[in-house]
Amino acid sequence: MKVYWAHLGTVEYADGLLLQRNLRARSLAQGSSFLLLLEHTPTVTLGYRTTQRSACLLSTDELRRLGIGVVATERGGAATYHGPGQLVVYPLFFLPAWGLGVREFVWRLEEVGIRVASQSGVRAGRKDAYRGVWVGDKKLGAIGVAIKKRISFHGLSINVNVDLGPFSYIVPCGLRDKGITSLKGETGREIDMGGVVTCALRAFSEVFEADLEQAPAIVDEARRRPEGEVHERPVGGGDPPGSPACQGSGA
Repeated sequence: MKVYWAHLGTVEYADGLLLQRNLRARSLAQGSSFLLLLEHTPTVTLGYRTTQRSACLLSTDELRRLGIGVVATERGGAATYHGPGQLVVYPLFFLPAWGLGVREFVWRLEEVGIRVASQSGVRAGRKDAYRGVWVGDKKLGAIGVAIKKRISFHGLSINVNVDLGPFSYIVPCGLRDKGITSLKGETGREIDMGGVVTCALRAFSEVFEADLEQAPAIVDEARRRPEGEVHERPVGGGDPPGSPACQGSGA
């Protein structure tokens, strides 16, 4: 299957969300698949069943004073943190064309994260009863996906060199008794993000048996063409919106 990909560097969360929305509309209309690789500015995101009050140990105002936004999303999973030094991968795939259900799709995303970790010399794996990519009892990669009209969005985050401090401001993935780690933390050295991106692309190609084609022009066009509908919103307190048309999976 052909997959058009782009590496976007550091992107505001709202801009990344808009781009996913527009590419999702294109995927629905044309059956195309897209893969975005990027980093986000500091943002806490909440799964659609998670409240700010239950997931954040600081108030929204306190987080904002620290330069961290808070956004309620449609994805599955609980709360997580995104920031520079964390690779975020958004696959926008029409799953029936791939012959994939949600469980198999999530399993393959985990496999991508495990292979990326291996290339940096970190032995990662899965953990019974929990989604994601793990090194012992410490979470290295989080998965939060949503499926709407059979098209995936949101995806996988891998902690590369990201500052782990802001994870202490939330209950990461709803797990109070588990730790968070990064490739840098496991190896004791700064990891080249460009190399991690290359490893992630190779892993996606192998795990999904995908034919990857770099396509920055398609992404640039999608940035200029607002389409579709989006439910995510900044949080100022209260419950995030759910979406009956959306399936979520994550941790």
